[in-house]
This record gives sequence, structure tokens and C-alpha cells, in this order.
Amino acid sequence: MLNSYTTLIVLIGVILLSINCTIIGTYNYLQKKSLLADVVAHSILPGICLSFLLTQEKDFLWLFIGAFITGMASIYTIDFIKRASFLGEDTILGIVLSFFFGLGIVLLTYIQNQGFSEQSGLDNFLLGRAASILISDVKIIASVTLILVVTIILLGRLFVAIAFDSAFLSQIGISTKLIQLIISTLTIMTITVGIQAVGIVLIAAIMIIPPAIGRLWSYQVSRIILIGLLASILSSLIGVYISYTFPRSPTGPWIVVGLVGCFLFSLLFGTQSSLKVFEIRKI
Repeated sequence: MLNSYTTLIVLIGVILLSINCTIIGTYNYLQKKSLLADVVAHSILPGICLSFLLTQEKDFLWLFIGAFITGMASIYTIDFIKRASFLGEDTILGIVLSFFFGLGIVLLTYIQNQGFSEQSGLDNFLLGRAASILISDVKIIASVTLILVVTIILLGRLFVAIAFDSAFLSQIGISTKLIQLIISTLTIMTITVGIQAVGIVLIAAIMIIPPAIGRLWSYQVSRIILIGLLASILSSLIGVYISYTFPRSPTGPWIVVGLVGCFLFSLLFGTQSSLKVFEIRKI
């Protein structure tokens, strides 16, 4: 499999994407905002469509800008509805997700019906197409990985602190809104560069499941991230291998299936799971 240049590019791309999703997904999990990734993933579709309508070409920079704007708009919409109503968070998330995704589908259908010459492939953003990853895409994903890792090294402790004691950060003069904005920005960047590989529908799963796997084995943030990374990388290898062995098999869905398998294993055997089949006792 590694002798194929195309397959190797796809493998590197999905592994880097899994690393990004696991890291930023863990910090969203700590804040109990895992479903926010699902909302953002669905909300970037109208941004992609609007960017295409304005430029009538699939230039990544413009698509990224459009996706970023509507992704950030969905986050601010959630915050606005929270302040303006007494609705539960799950209800608000459902409303915002439905609105933005519905708008995206309307715009995508309009583009397809207009017969634009460059519109072919836009529907891949829904379910993803990892086989279409190019070396230029890998460079973009790697750039996001570098930004993410550097940010975590510098601000990782603040990301943990805002999840457990945001009042303390405010007392020592650190803006919690700024920290939250940085986390949201990293989340949107990660999702935007990853949807081409696994699609809008599945990108949230790669951000939500690995932290859940890590938590079933440990309560320490560093170990949660490490275990989540191992599970996501293993699932990426499984997904790429199956799609390489069976060319008609999609890579993204198989990655998610692999993650679900790791989750079920962790649910049964994880040291922090109440369903663990065995328990390792310290002597």
C-alpha cells in the first residue's frame, strides 16, 4: 500500500487530520462542547457555497474564508440565542445546525441546477472523498497541525483551566472570551481543512469519539489526548487500508467505523469504564 504515491499522500493527510481533530476535540470535550463541532461542521456548507457563487471557482482560499465566516457565525448565533432565551443548549444546537445546514443544501442545490462549469465536486464536501487529497492539501493540513501544536504548547494550560475554573482566569486578568475565541478558531480551521477528506457529516465523529475513548482509559488530559491519538491514527490506517484493498470502499466512513470499534473495546475494557470486563489492581 505504501508503494502507491497517491495512497501514501491520502494516508499522511488523514493521519494529520486525525491528529488535529483529536487534539482540539479533547479541549471541546473538556468544556462539554463536543456537539459544537457537529454544528460548526454543518454550518460551513453555506459559506462554501456562497464563496463559490461569488467567485464561481473552487479556490481553496476563498472557500476557506467563506467556511470560516459562517462557522464563526454559527458560534455567535448559539451564544446570542443562549443570552436571549431560556432554551436548553441541546435545543439551541439543534436549531442552529438545522438552519445553517438547510441553507447550505438550498445553496448547493441552486448551484447544481445552474450548471456552473466549475461546480463539479462541491457535493464531495457532504460525505468527503479522501482519494481526492493532493499534496497541496496535505501541506495545508500540516500547516494547521503546526499552528495547533504550537498554540497548545503555549496555551494548553489555559485551555484546561477555562474548562474547569474559568472564574479563576478572570480573577487573574486573563480574558476568557479571548481564550474561547482561540479554541473556536482552531476548531473551525480544523474542520474546514478536513471536510474534503471525510465530509461534513463525518468530521464531527473524528473530533468527538477519540476524546471519549481516551476518557474511558484515563482522567488525565495528556493521557486522554495520547490515547485518543493512538485510536484515531489506528482507525486512519484501517480506513485507508480498506479503501486501498477495496477501491469502491470510502475512506472516511471506514475511519469512523474503526473509531467506533475502538470505542466499544474501550467501553468494555477501559480502566475508567464502569463496564470494564477486568480491572487491573495495583499491588
